[in-house]
Amino acid sequence: DYYNNESFVGKKVVSVGFGESGADIIKEVSNVAGSMTMSIRSYPFILPRQPDKAHTLSTDSHPVIILAALSQPIDWYLRPLRAIVLILGTAVTSCLYLIGSFLFRNNSDKEESKPKLDSFRQPIDNGPMIDLNTPSTKEHFELMHSWAMFDKTCPANKFCTKNATCVPNIVSGKLQVNASGIKTFEHNKVIFNDGTSADCEVLLACIGYDDAFPFLDSKYHPPQGVRSLYLHAFHPDQDLCSLSFIGFNRPSIGGIPLCSELICRYWALLISGQRSLPADVAVRAKVQARKETEQFALSPGVNSLMFLPDFLHEVVHQIGCEPNIPTILKYGGFHLLLKILTANPIPHLFRLKGPGATPELSAKAIFVSEGSVDFWFGVWLALQNALADLGIKRVPAYSLHDYSYNHGQTYRDYFFKYCGLSNLDAPLDKYKYIKT
Repeated sequence: DYYNNESFVGKKVVSVGFGESGADIIKEVSNVAGSMTMSIRSYPFILPRQPDKAHTLSTDSHPVIILAALSQPIDWYLRPLRAIVLILGTAVTSCLYLIGSFLFRNNSDKEESKPKLDSFRQPIDNGPMIDLNTPSTKEHFELMHSWAMFDKTCPANKFCTKNATCVPNIVSGKLQVNASGIKTFEHNKVIFNDGTSADCEVLLACIGYDDAFPFLDSKYHPPQGVRSLYLHAFHPDQDLCSLSFIGFNRPSIGGIPLCSELICRYWALLISGQRSLPADVAVRAKVQARKETEQFALSPGVNSLMFLPDFLHEVVHQIGCEPNIPTILKYGGFHLLLKILTANPIPHLFRLKGPGATPELSAKAIFVSEGSVDFWFGVWLALQNALADLGIKRVPAYSLHDYSYNHGQTYRDYFFKYCGLSNLDAPLDKYKYIKT
């Protein structure tokens, strides 16, 4: 029911919930409210929408770096072999990257080709902006980094709020925060679990929505919400697969449109008889639901939440659109292979082959793509993993897509320290926002 902040001018406001739309609303309301307190029960993992090191590219350009993806746990006796592969692969890929930088870039046009506006159309010369009207400062990164460290959160275990626009108001004190949760209401006050209170004339609920399908026959209802559907889209009862739920794949980090496109491609193949659901679809749906529920236990209310790498592995196999070297070389040669390794090939990578593919157009799109994850950070990760495999480094870094070994520290270090301005090794207590 929110349209603008006009009705909140001068009001005493308390907000509940903090998602991506909620972050926008909270920012707008806190700009005009007489006072405002944001109530949260756990610390959100906030990712700026321009998280790259230069703060010019959106989160949509965040790729899966092939070089850094060689990080899954393996048996101890195979680790020295993988270390050799990582070291040699890093050396070869780095050389190719440097060679490609000279061969495929027009140095005379390099200065002219530099972007003058970021992804929000903000002038880059005005200074780095991590989000819309949100400057890059040490304090902003330290708050986001501290919140992520308090609960050891990252996009691999919690919903990622890709919106940092209200962070300046929190840091400046314009927007107060209470992280203990609401205990009760008394007259025009909100009483929090830590014993503190806030005056409240308006309670602003930014709590999202529930998935409900009252217009469908009950037999089509997802058994336990969309997470119980295979790939969040197909009923585990094969007799009901003529109905597809599209748009209910919400990656913790990544694009909903990409997921919806792939589901549409798969569904078109199913209803045309060119593909069939796996014979064990009911089992796969249960395993998927159990894994996602366990992985995202810190975000129990987001039923459509899923981990993008796991989803892509399954759906592209069912469609038959896995990229391969012959196809890449056929439509773009060495240059295309280099771009896929060092830039952002998603979602175009899955349009190179398979039913409904548009390889020529996809290759052109990959050629002009840029990645928000720095190539040299991928090299660093690979070398760190090689040292861990050889026993020289005790704790492996692993990649941005493996959470189990360091509880998301690689994510946090990359986004807030490498790309950001935080130097923290432990969270700052001043950002706890709980009275002790």
